[in-house]
Amino acid sequence: MEKLTANAFDGHKLHTMSVSPHVVFVFVAAEYITVKNSLNQISLWDHIIPSRDRAILQTQTKVKYPLTDQGNHLRGKYFNLTLHWHVMPNVGRMIADKIVMPTIFSLPKEYH
Repeated sequence: MEKLTANAFDGHKLHTMSVSPHVVFVFVAAEYITVKNSLNQISLWDHIIPSRDRAILQTQTKVKYPLTDQGNHLRGKYFNLTLHWHVMPNVGRMIADKIVMPTIFSLPKEYH
């Protein structure tokens, strides 16, 4: 997986974007299940939306952080991509949400 395309993140639709100044931290994670853990995440890309006037995110970019298997744990695994965001206001509680992409991906059983 070399490129990511994000076409549909509109931070203007977040009701908290209309209140106090803040930033939104956005990241894409590959998520998969193992016998040991019900949720495993590998961050592939992240971005900071610094203000409301830059709240629309449309990008095609290379993966910032490679999907690396430190052993043989990912061979043949299925995973999905999830877009997460954390709204960080100057004052008040942080709000987090996510969108799970509908496509399921799989890694090869053998590496070259």
